[in-house]
Amino acid sequence: MKYILFLLSLTLSGVLPAQNVGIGTTTPAVKLHVLDPLNDVHLRVESVPAGSEAGIRLLAGNNPFSFLQFSKYAAGATGTYAGLPKDNLSVIATGGNAGALVLSTGDGVSPVVFAAGTGERMRVLSNGQVSIGTSTPNAYGKLLVHDEIASQDVSISLTNSLTGPANFRGARFRFLNSDLNIMNYEATGKIHLSTSFNTRLTVDAIGNVGIGEAAPAHKLDIANSDNTRGINISHTGNNTDGVYVQMGNSPNNRGMYIANAYNYSPGNFSLGIHAVSGSGAAVFYTPTINYGVVGECQNTAVGGGVLGISNAPSPGVITGGVLGTNFSAAANAYGVVGSTSSVDGAGVAGRTSNGSAGVLAYAINATGPALKALCVGTSSTAIDLNNGAMKVSGANRTVFQHEATAGNTASNETVIPNSTLANSATDLLIVTPYWDGVYLNATIGVYFSGGTWRIFRQDLGAMPVGAKFNVLVVKQ
Repeated sequence: MKYILFLLSLTLSGVLPAQNVGIGTTTPAVKLHVLDPLNDVHLRVESVPAGSEAGIRLLAGNNPFSFLQFSKYAAGATGTYAGLPKDNLSVIATGGNAGALVLSTGDGVSPVVFAAGTGERMRVLSNGQVSIGTSTPNAYGKLLVHDEIASQDVSISLTNSLTGPANFRGARFRFLNSDLNIMNYEATGKIHLSTSFNTRLTVDAIGNVGIGEAAPAHKLDIANSDNTRGINISHTGNNTDGVYVQMGNSPNNRGMYIANAYNYSPGNFSLGIHAVSGSGAAVFYTPTINYGVVGECQNTAVGGGVLGISNAPSPGVITGGVLGTNFSAAANAYGVVGSTSSVDGAGVAGRTSNGSAGVLAYAINATGPALKALCVGTSSTAIDLNNGAMKVSGANRTVFQHEATAGNTASNETVIPNSTLANSATDLLIVTPYWDGVYLNATIGVYFSGGTWRIFRQDLGAMPVGAKFNVLVVKQ
């Protein structure tokens, strides 16, 4: 043993600088060759005092800062290394001029494995796949984070100096049971999805979602400036809805509000909603001005452009299947416009049951027509009553019965006091006698005088009190 120690001393001190030293071998291949063909071999570098360091430093290139060092600090060591206390710390490090540090397996097959205690914690395969928590990475990506307990929270967190672990803030990708969560813990933080350095989708801190809008102000904001559709829904299912909107039982809500701010200009149009049903025909109507709703049926056999259904009674204009209102005071302003090119079709069709009205026309202005039928062709029919009677009601109806009384009759004439006829000299009146016990055996006529219409006997005989007449007024 003394001889071996002496030889090592000479070698390490430079006395035999060209000689290789062998321990357990007579043919050392390197400067220090330790061999035991039957047992494990260890090199032990030990420091005893508390707080001391034992290390091996490998230098190359005659540069004191080009080294690879293995250090073990004893318990009680003071100071820090890379921000960690040296107390009982183990370090593998390189010097300031040592260049890159490589951990590699030379066969190109075996993995690099990191462990804590006796348990594997991370593995790097030869193809670059990294697994944390498992020794068998799958083929789904370069990084696999795994936990054997199904109910365990598996997360990847991203933080900075302001959102570090102590604050439990920052961003987090979390998989728990079967759910994936992407979270931003910041009180005003957003989640952005981007492509080509442009934000495509944004979710803000209160749950508003923006598509093409980085600062959404509603639950869903879609901003688009090109000619593509803002929303395109393609649905091939049965017995379902392409878009379904349901509002709660709260006042002053709209199920859907669609606005188009463009004002008509010659050659251009603007629609709030263009609804098309059926197929098999070209577009029936190309709008040329502004419309809130355009309903179009392309089925050439049967169908309607707009179907309005209401289960509520309709006093005035409060409820109805379709309600059209035009608040313009200008001429030719209509609440509902119906147009047809068919020989026997209808521009507006209303269907009803239980004795209510299929179509209700209501004039807000006292002088405007509630219902107007317009024929473009000279042989067209403006109003066609098919298999039904015409009923006229109301206080100022234009079909009524007039009775000659002592107060409205003088000489051979009786004055019609109906307020509908006041100051209406241009009206056309059709009057026929109605027998109800008082017989009038004379030809009658009508004329306008003093702001009222009058029925007179053409034979100039006295108009009998109690005589009754059926009157039809046609406004001009």
